[in-house]
Parts: sequence; structure tokens; C-alpha cells
Amino acid sequence: IIYAGKFITLSEAKKIALDDAGCKDKVSFTEENLVSGGIKTPYYQLVFADAKTQWTYRIDAVLGTVLEKQQKEIVTTDFISLEEAKEIALKDAGLNESTQKIVFTREELNRNSGKPCYLLEFYTGTNQYFYQIDAKSGSIIYAGKFITLSEAKKIALDDAGCKDKVSFTEETLVSGGIKTPYYRLVFADAKTQWTYRIDAVLGIVLEKQQKEIVTTDFISLEEAKQIALEDAGLDEATQKIVFTREELNRNQGKPCYILEFYTAKKQYSYKVDAKNGSIIEAYHFILLADAKKIALDDAGVSEKVTFTEETLVAG
Repeated sequence: IIYAGKFITLSEAKKIALDDAGCKDKVSFTEENLVSGGIKTPYYQLVFADAKTQWTYRIDAVLGTVLEKQQKEIVTTDFISLEEAKEIALKDAGLNESTQKIVFTREELNRNSGKPCYLLEFYTGTNQYFYQIDAKSGSIIYAGKFITLSEAKKIALDDAGCKDKVSFTEETLVSGGIKTPYYRLVFADAKTQWTYRIDAVLGIVLEKQQKEIVTTDFISLEEAKQIALEDAGLDEATQKIVFTREELNRNQGKPCYILEFYTAKKQYSYKVDAKNGSIIEAYHFILLADAKKIALDDAGVSEKVTFTEETLVAG
């Protein structure tokens, strides 16, 4: 084991900060980061606000003490509502929620810039969209309509002529402040690595690179999975185990298998050294569904709610 860290949970860190701030009104978190790599005192960086005040906290991730805090008043003004902002974006995109399925993946009021705005990301069956809506006037600051990530990946794979199973190590949409938004995709099979830039609007190949991988003696994916399962005390013969990520990561100086899987009770994340089979990282978590239930029960929510962020921050 190269590194092992045991920290308080994110929910505990947030409660410590909220209790210290004395918050009574509903707040929104705009930053929830665990900073733990290569520092003496790992901490949670938390930024949250209600309608009048914004707080910034650093919470010791081991002891749960407040390391630093800042508080500033927010200059209040009349903003349009989130629902109004969403309606403006959908109307501009020519979409109607009553006639087609539209999934919002981001609904955020961004106060950190000089121009408060709503950041909206959503997709349909054929396209994905990104909008910035001025929170005061309702004017559209930015609107982007792109092909979906799955389409971009298919274009790259077809162009590369891949027949063997590949693993994607990068799937990034680059769209802010540039003339031609694009998807940057990096993927590899056992022998070759490809890097592609796919036009996010037209779906054409803008750039591609290909290089042969210097082969070395790695343990197999199945061996890496078995190592992780044995460490977790799990047996595929006696219970259902679903793998959601099986990736050989060659981008670091230390090639490793990245494995993510879950059972009916927990989810797991492992990094296994691809050369010697040692465990680099091992995390066991409660399921997202359990975490959401804990939050809803604690909040005393009885009506239908919409989650705007569901993020596992693990290090």
C-alpha cells in the first residue's frame, strides 16, 4: 500500500461547517473538495451561501476541527428564478418538456463571477446543451448545442478502425471561449493509443494521433479484479457484483488498473498496480442511494425534490 488515508465523511465536514456558521436558512454548496495529496493536514474546502451570506471553510479531514473560515455578505438584487432561466434556455433551444424527455445535469446559480448567472446543462436523446443565463436580466450569455459524448466516441472509434475492446482515459468537452468546441478523447487497446479531437457541433475529426504502446509484463485485468475482490472480502460466486469501471491507466508513471464496482450494500473503488498487483488505493463507500436517503431523512423532506449535484469526493 503506497498511500492510505482515513478521513471524516464529507457530510460530517459540512455539518461541522454549518453548525459553526450558525446557518438556519437553506444554503447551497458551490465547492465541496477533499484536499489530501502530499500535504501534512488534509482538509475539506467548503464554500456555501444562503440568500445573504457566503461562507468559506477549511475543515481538518482527520480531526474535524475548523482550520480557517471566511464570511462575506452578498449584495442582494432581484434575480429571475431557476425555473424562469430553464424556460428561457429551453425556448431558445426549441425544446418542450411536455413533448420530449429532457434531463438537466446542472442547475447552478453562479455568484462568483462579476455577472451572476445560471449555469444550465441538459441533454435530449440527440443533443446536449450548455447555457449561461444572466440572473438579473434573463438574457442569454452563452448557448452551446453539441452532439452527444456517445456519438463523438463512435465517430472516433469508427475512424480508428478499432475492433478490439478499448478503454477511454479521457472524455472531455472543451467548449468555453473558443471558436470550435470539441471533444478530446484518448483511448487505447492492448497495443495502440489514440488521441482524437472531434468537432462538437459538426461531428467531424479535427485532429488525431496514434502511437504504439510499448508492451511490458502486466498482470491481466481478471487478475487485478480478483485481487480487489479478495481485498474487499467479496466472492462473485456467492453474490451479485457489478463492475462499472475496468480501466488500465497508462498515463501515470505507475501503470495501474482502475476498478469501480458495487454490491447491493456498498460501492468500491480500487487502484491495483499493473506490474506487481499491489493495491495502491482502496475505498469502500455506502451507495449513492443510501447517502441520498440519509440526507433526505435528516432534512425532513416529505415532498418531491430535485438533486442538482450528486458527487462522490474521495481523494
